[in-house]
Amino acid sequence: MSNQTVENHFHMPARLFHDVRSATLGRSLIGAGIGRQHFIFVNIGTGVSVGLYLDGKIYSGAADKQVIGNFAHRPLAGNPCGWTSALTLASGPAMVRRAASWNKTAAL
Repeated sequence: MSNQTVENHFHMPARLFHDVRSATLGRSLIGAGIGRQHFIFVNIGTGVSVGLYLDGKIYSGAADKQVIGNFAHRPLAGNPCGWTSALTLASGPAMVRRAASWNKTAAL
C-alpha cells in the first residue's frame, strides 16, 4: 500500500509509517516526548524495534531507504540469523517462555 493509494481512497493527504515510527511520533505529540528535541522510543513486542526522534523529527536516514532509525530484530523459528543476544532474549515471546519456565503451570 502506498501514500497515494490511501490519499485516493480517503480524498485527503496521507503518510504511511512503520508502526514504531508512528508510536515515536505519537510520543512526541501526546506522550513523554512532548517538548523534547531528541529521544529514543523502544518497543518490545514480537521483536525489539527502536524509533529515533532527533532534532524535532523522526529520523529515517536516506530518503530512498528509510531504514536508518528503524532498528529492529525479529527472532524467527530456529533463529536462522544466529543471533543469541539481548534483542532475541528481550522479545515479548522470549519473555513469556522464560517466565513459563519459572512456573511450569503458566500458560504459554
